[in-house]
Amino acid sequence: MPMYDDECATYGAPPPGVHYFPRAFDDAFLERIDAAREAAPVSLASQNMAAERRFIRDAKLAEDISRAFVEPARARVDVVCSDIRFIDYDAGGFILPHVD
Repeated sequence: MPMYDDECATYGAPPPGVHYFPRAFDDAFLERIDAAREAAPVSLASQNMAAERRFIRDAKLAEDISRAFVEPARARVDVVCSDIRFIDYDAGGFILPHVD
C-alpha cells in the first residue's frame, strides 16, 4: 500500500500532473460502479486491443462519482463526463499505441 496519496504501490510517484487517490470511494460505491460496468455490453468496435471495452452514458452516475470523490478540490474535479469507459484487461492484454 502506498505511503502517500500521490504514490502508487506499483510504480512509486506518478509523473507530474498525475495524481493517485487510494480509497477515494467506499466499497459500496465501487460495487455500484462495478455493477454498471458488468451490465454494459462489450464493444466490438475496436480492433487495436486485446481487452474488453465497455461504454455507458449515465449522467446520474457521473454526478454521483463527482460528488463522492473524497478530495475533489485537490483533484481539481469540477465535473465527471457522463460518457464512462471501462477497459478490462486479462493477463497479456493491451491497447496498441494510438491517438484518440
